[in-house]
Amino acid sequence: MKIAISDRQVATIYGARWGVEVFFRTFKQPCGCRKLRSRSAPNAQLELEWSLIGLWGVCVLAARELRASGSEPARLSPAAAIPAFQRTLREYRVRPATHAETLWTQLRLARLDDYQRRSAKTSRAYPRKKHRTPIGIPHITRATPHQIAQAQALQHQEEFRLSA
Repeated sequence: MKIAISDRQVATIYGARWGVEVFFRTFKQPCGCRKLRSRSAPNAQLELEWSLIGLWGVCVLAARELRASGSEPARLSPAAAIPAFQRTLREYRVRPATHAETLWTQLRLARLDDYQRRSAKTSRAYPRKKHRTPIGIPHITRATPHQIAQAQALQHQEEFRLSA
């Protein structure tokens, strides 16, 4: 059974799919959730759910602050909002010295940059993996009389004994 869809519908579906990809990249990178720490499946599911709730909460509060400051909530940068929360939680005993150091002010600044890209985003030679040459066959050489004498001298020292 074939289903015919328009170009506009394809673009809408792809845009929604891209939104999901961006969300998971946000979840994995700034949140530090590349690997779950739980060892059992029920605990891993619970950890995942609470991590997603935490990210959602950060984004909701940051979007609220952006709206209050007159910025568009769609310009929210979770990668900037998460460190604002982390700083506040890490320094919870210290009262912010200035208004600029408060969580709410930092969240109002957690937005995407407004710069215009000057060149096209091109490939950055991914993946960035080191291609090491294989070790290969070992080359065994016979010890010279001088090397044998040095090894015997080391073996006769009190603090150094070879086990073989």
